[in-house]
Amino acid sequence: MVTVARRLNQMVVNRLNKPSDGDIVVPQRQTSIIGTTSWLVDDMDGIEIPHEHVEKMIVKGEQLIPAVRPTPIRGVMAAARPLVGRPGVDEREVSRTFEAFDHTHEGVEGFVTIAGGKTTTARAMAEAISNMVCTKLSVRADCRTREVVLESFRKFFVDAYPSA
Repeated sequence: MVTVARRLNQMVVNRLNKPSDGDIVVPQRQTSIIGTTSWLVDDMDGIEIPHEHVEKMIVKGEQLIPAVRPTPIRGVMAAARPLVGRPGVDEREVSRTFEAFDHTHEGVEGFVTIAGGKTTTARAMAEAISNMVCTKLSVRADCRTREVVLESFRKFFVDAYPSA
């Protein structure tokens, strides 16, 4: 994703088509986020963002909102997301949903996995896997992730981002 240093719109602008590159511009505080692209990576802990993907976001974002092009880039971001799919299926065709797996039926007790999803579904993912773990441990507790207000990143990185 690419963030430009100005809020260019008041509501999300989306192409409303099948998932593709650069199909959304999201206003966020005093910035606008253009997303997304997709590519396979070998190292999920050391993702290098290809320059051509950044340029593609600017080109596609400019088609939605022409003011994207002259607006300075504030930052670029990438995150690895393991998708739940089938071999041979284009990753853009794979569902962006998530699945939680209990590995007991595979002979591995006490091991659960959650895969898929995306940043916007992180709280739903947390709730699903928390509920699964609580059930396995016979813990009766409501998941509160829907209610908890997250702290601003500024609280944790004040020295690193003094002007943020």
